[in-house]
Parts: sequence; structure tokens; C-alpha cells
Amino acid sequence: AATLSSGLREARLTSPHRTRILTMSVTLTPTQVENVLKSSKYTAMPMAYALPTMSYCMALICPNKPPLEALAKEMGITGEWEELCANETLRAAVLKDVVAECKAAKLSKHETPQKVVLIADLWTPDNDMLTAVQKLKRRPIADKHKAEIEVTLAPHPSPLTHHPSPITHHH
Repeated sequence: AATLSSGLREARLTSPHRTRILTMSVTLTPTQVENVLKSSKYTAMPMAYALPTMSYCMALICPNKPPLEALAKEMGITGEWEELCANETLRAAVLKDVVAECKAAKLSKHETPQKVVLIADLWTPDNDMLTAVQKLKRRPIADKHKAEIEVTLAPHPSPLTHHPSPITHHH
């Protein structure tokens, strides 16, 4: 009986600094999403993020430098690392790759990030974004990148929100 009640208690832990995130529709386990995000070649370190008011999750990603720089070059985008991470076109390309990985892993729609923020500074124990054992400190990360998260969540017409069909746009 003890194991049953602790199991029920466990299921009620939905605060974001536990291991679950509550979105409007469902509770998702960020680590599951993050493990899939890691399979994108552009991802060095991911964190899934959602607020209770959101019906989807978003991803904060510290990108892998060489693939992102190669992609930028391919797309004719130049700039410093910070500028590349802030570039909408690159973000959209990374998001597309991430979404494809989530589909391949059969994640549901609410587990698939709808938006992505590329973080120029890698999270490390030194900048207090990771614990000594390389675990994400979710609250500090979310606080540090609050501005980028808010800008990303602000409703602005993005090619991805208006075309749910898998048509690729060639620029």
C-alpha cells in the first residue's frame, strides 16, 4: 500500500523545478523531450520549457558550434556567434530539425517544441547553470534567459505558426 500512495504523491509533483512541466493540456517530462532534442546535430545542450498557461513547450538550446556555423555559411548568414544564435532564419532551421527528430521519436504534439531559443553561452557549473554533476538548474536557466523567452513567446507572425503543413519554403 505504501508504494501505491507514494506513486500517487509522485504523480502530483508538477512544479517545473521537479522533473515535470505542466502545460495547459498535459504534464510532460522535460527530460524525455531533452533526450530527443539531443539527437539533433545542432544541439549541444537542451532544456525544454513550458509555462502552465502554454499549450505547447519550447526549447532553449545551447547549439553545437560547428554544425550551426556550417549551416549559417550554407545559408549565407554571417556574424559573430551571438548574432548567429539570435538569427531568426537559423532558429527556424534548427527548430525544423528538432521537430523532425521529435516526430521520428514519436513525441506527441505538446511534447514537440513549437519555438526554439538558441543560447550563445554554454551552460556550465561555472556559470551556475549546471550542478556539479552536469544537471540542468532549470530555475536559474529560465531566469537568466527570461528576456529571450518572453520575446520568443510574444505572438508575432512566424512562418511556422501559419503553415502546419510540412511544406518547406525555399528562400
